[in-house]
Amino acid sequence: MLSKRPHESFALVDVGGSEKIEQVVLLHFCAEWAQLCEVLHPRLEKLAEAFPSLVIATVNTTESTTVLQEFSIESIPTLILLEHGGLVAVFTGDVEYVTLESRISTYL
Repeated sequence: MLSKRPHESFALVDVGGSEKIEQVVLLHFCAEWAQLCEVLHPRLEKLAEAFPSLVIATVNTTESTTVLQEFSIESIPTLILLEHGGLVAVFTGDVEYVTLESRISTYL
């Protein structure tokens, strides 16, 4: 379900059916062909440093079509913020760090 080739500094976790469901989770839906996904990586790294309790999981959209349907993903990249397993925010495209930081800080 999760990308086999994530950015090297990310620790991937399977959030389905685990204790992570009680945490704030940011799902990063990306594809190798999407340049904007690479643009977001430094911002996600910065978020990981700013919010150590935030779980960031990268989902390779090429390999995870079932998850795409579950979340109705229509655009790459898409970031989905979950709190206690419920969807609280969706970001698409080139999202600025300050926008992500502001929204995520509400839940942590």
